[in-house]
Amino acid sequence: MPHVDDDAAASAVGLRVIAPERPGFGLSDPFPGHTVAGWADDAEQLLDHLGVPGVAVVGGSGGGPFAVAVAALLPHRVSALALVASGVPGPALNADELARIERGRLTARGEQVAALVREDPEAFRAATGITPNPWWTAMLVEAFRQGPNGYVEDHLLNATDWSPLLSRVAAPVRAWHGADDDNIRVESVRWMLDRLPGAELTEIEGAGHDIGDHWPQVLRWLRDNAPSSP
Repeated sequence: MPHVDDDAAASAVGLRVIAPERPGFGLSDPFPGHTVAGWADDAEQLLDHLGVPGVAVVGGSGGGPFAVAVAALLPHRVSALALVASGVPGPALNADELARIERGRLTARGEQVAALVREDPEAFRAATGITPNPWWTAMLVEAFRQGPNGYVEDHLLNATDWSPLLSRVAAPVRAWHGADDDNIRVESVRWMLDRLPGAELTEIEGAGHDIGDHWPQVLRWLRDNAPSSP
């Protein structure tokens, strides 16, 4: 099962992947007080440092809001925005979803995920609906290197009202989302896409939070909408 930040899968279709770690994940320092919109500044500094003038951006799950921020606030550098099982702004969440986004509950779940992905991948699959291959397992182990705090802060930021960013996205937008995703409802994603000019949705029947073999389609769409070479 390839994923968009699986470099070998991306290279096979002609893409170069840049996958920075958000605050508190992997080796990235925590950044108390950071915001969804503030991630665009970090992204621009990274692109400047790498000498990359433009990119097609993808955000999966909790990365979706941050990808939206980059597309909205760096329109001169973003040629396309792909959203995969993406998080949504707080106003799109129902009462049950909002109740799950509480610091204590998130910390307990983050600790559980960190332990399961290291020690029992099958239990991780049962708990999350995501089937981790060896690459994915290694990625998650690295993500939780510092413990669950990055995961917790990310979820809390996802649930804030970053919806004003949506109308500022000028690039083409396409989303892929499982019809049976009980982590982020497809109805909530439709609410978000209604506020993203011209956005398209690929709703995947029978899929949950893992879109499975649709990842090659995401990769090809990103390639086809990547910035032209200078």
